[in-house]
Amino acid sequence: MTRKMSPRNNRQTKLIVSDNDGTILSVHFWFAPAIMAAIPIVAAAMKEPIEIVGGEIGRNMINHLALETAFPFVGPYFAEKWKGTHEEFVEKVTKPYFNIIDTLLDKYASAFPGVRETFDEAELLGVKIAILSDAAMHATLAKLTALGLNKRVAGVYSIEPHIPQGAAVWNKADFDFCSERLQRLLTLASGFDTAKVVQLPRSFEKPNTQGLQRVLSDFQVTVAQAIMLGDSCQKDGGVAHALGMRFGFARYGVNDFTPPQYTEVVSSILNPFHDKTIFWQQVAMPLRLPPIHKVLTTYADVLPILRTHRRKSARAKAA
Repeated sequence: MTRKMSPRNNRQTKLIVSDNDGTILSVHFWFAPAIMAAIPIVAAAMKEPIEIVGGEIGRNMINHLALETAFPFVGPYFAEKWKGTHEEFVEKVTKPYFNIIDTLLDKYASAFPGVRETFDEAELLGVKIAILSDAAMHATLAKLTALGLNKRVAGVYSIEPHIPQGAAVWNKADFDFCSERLQRLLTLASGFDTAKVVQLPRSFEKPNTQGLQRVLSDFQVTVAQAIMLGDSCQKDGGVAHALGMRFGFARYGVNDFTPPQYTEVVSSILNPFHDKTIFWQQVAMPLRLPPIHKVLTTYADVLPILRTHRRKSARAKAA
C-alpha cells in the first residue's frame, strides 16, 4: 500500500541549493593572503615587477573564469620573460606558487558564522544541502574538504576546469605539473561518500538554469521544496528567479566579513589592466535584480524556513 504524501510534506523545504564562495566561506580569507605571499616569489624568480606578474596571472584567471585556475602560467608573457629551462621554471615558480596556495587554503579556510549550525539542524530535519558553484570543480572539492564539509554535503555541482590548449602551453613541464595537481584535487571526490559529484559544462555558469535544473532533478524535488542561497543577486538570485524558486541572499558574503586590504588584492594586484574595471564574471546579467525571499545576515538565517511546515516534534528534536 502506497503511503500518500500529506500537504504538509509537499510544502516542506527538502533541499538547500547553496553557492559556495561568498556563501559558505570567504575566498578572500585564504586566497588573498596566499596571493600576497606567492606573487613576490614568482616575481623574484622572473626578475619582473610584482604588479606586472600579478596582472599577468590575473589575466589568465580572467581568461579561465577562475581565481583558482589550475594553469596560472600559460600564455606569451611567461614564455617570453622566462630565461631559464622549463624544468627550472617548475622548481622556482610553479611548485612554490602552488605550495603557498594549497598550504594557506588548509590553514586559513573557515566557514562563515552559522554554516555548521545550519548543517547540523538540516541533517536532523532531513533537509539535504547541495552545492552549486561556478568555481572550477577541483577548487570546490578542495575548499569543502578543507572545511571538513565533504561528508556533510549531499551533492557538489561545479564547473569543469579550464584546460589550456595549443600555443598557450609553452612549457610542457609546467603543464604536466599543473595537470597532475589538477587530477589529484579531482580525486578528492572519493572522500565525499555518497554525495553526487557532477562536473558541469562551463556554459552552465549561473544564471544559466541548466545546472540548477540538474540538481532539482537529481534530488527529485520541486522548486517549491527547495531554496537557493547565494551572495550574488544577479547570478544566484537570477537562476532561482528564472525557475520560480525562493532565493536567500547571503548579504554577509558581499562585504560583511572581508578586510578591505584583501578585497584590494583582486582589484589591484591581480588587475592586468590597472586603469579599467575588471569583470570577473563573463555572463549576461539581468537589467533588474530578482526578488529576494529572505536577506541572510548569517547562513543560519535560513533555519526558520527549514522549520516551517514541520511538526513540533521534529522542530524540538532539531532544537
